[in-house]
Amino acid sequence: MILPVVDQMSEYITKFEIEQQIKAIDLLKFSGNSKIHEPLIVTIKNFYMSKSELYSKLVLQKDQILTVIKRCLLRYKVYNFEITNLIYFHLLRSAVFPIVFSKLPASQKNEIQISNPLCFDLTNELRTSLNESFPQVYLNNSFLVLYLIMAFKNQSRKSKQKILLLSNSNALGSINKMLLEQMIKNTACTLKVNSSLCDDEKYDLVIMNGNIDPLSNTNQDDYIFDGILDKKDTEKIQLILSDKFYGNICRTELKKDQILSYSESTSDYFCALTTCLESFCNNSKIVEEDRSALLNREREGNQLTIGSVAIPHIISRNIEQPYVLLTIFLQKEVIIKSQRINTILIVLVNQDVKDKGGIFKYLYSRLNKISNENKLTKEKLLEAFY
Repeated sequence: MILPVVDQMSEYITKFEIEQQIKAIDLLKFSGNSKIHEPLIVTIKNFYMSKSELYSKLVLQKDQILTVIKRCLLRYKVYNFEITNLIYFHLLRSAVFPIVFSKLPASQKNEIQISNPLCFDLTNELRTSLNESFPQVYLNNSFLVLYLIMAFKNQSRKSKQKILLLSNSNALGSINKMLLEQMIKNTACTLKVNSSLCDDEKYDLVIMNGNIDPLSNTNQDDYIFDGILDKKDTEKIQLILSDKFYGNICRTELKKDQILSYSESTSDYFCALTTCLESFCNNSKIVEEDRSALLNREREGNQLTIGSVAIPHIISRNIEQPYVLLTIFLQKEVIIKSQRINTILIVLVNQDVKDKGGIFKYLYSRLNKISNENKLTKEKLLEAFY
């Protein structure tokens, strides 16, 4: 006995594997020692036949499924045709040969979730949307989120960061300028060779290539290297650029009038969050739609925490700037999944921002350094972003 569409399904589970499973069922039927009764044999056969039928249904409804996936990705402005198709084929594999247990180490999964929380939010939304139409398919979040991380990585910021490259060699300088612009996205590099810095242009990063007297050019030297740029150099430069870009955003937001001190004696996280969001809303720091969305997102579970800081977050269509940060300092700690929290840092990401995950990677790297602080203050939080 061979399943009707086994040839098409062989991409996900081989014809031999399916045939061997069905032969094993037939052998059990005639085994006197197996104690397997006929109703169970029929049930197992029907199980494999249902896999075949489900596969056929998924193939027939491919366009509708692609539309569901596309709609979810568009909500986060991360639609990508290739990744949409990869998710569809993952759905087929999951229907024919589901993987129930995660193959990602717990520590790696936790780090991904902290540094890419929006990917996990989108994963849950996408899984829910697909399971509404196909509840029989088990979609493993650990694999689905990896496709969505690729979708987020394909996005990049519109604005470019300006780099000044100072070099004592025309040849090396030209080569390194080209390498910088090729290897680091969203950068515009200006090369100056053996010349004093005489323009009034403001640069995000100053790099010195070779033996240059910094006093004759600039008192800023963010990075110095010799010879040709290599992978280690570009990784360090990317980290410096990221720190400067997101650090400036965090410092600017924390200096605004967007901070609350919550002094009520409750250890209930949602009570504190609800009260403070209402206050932010009444003072026009956020709109009602975003207030409601933040609460709903947090109630869904999988709250993001880094040390003693909780980070409720949403993508918003109601803010003009790329990011809005609202801070709540708690006089009494609250508990989230046995984690003691003394600060709530609310993050709103503009839906039109290309690199939606970058700020969370930055927050993770910075807040992780002060994760052992028993009592955070505005000053200590600001220090983390310098």
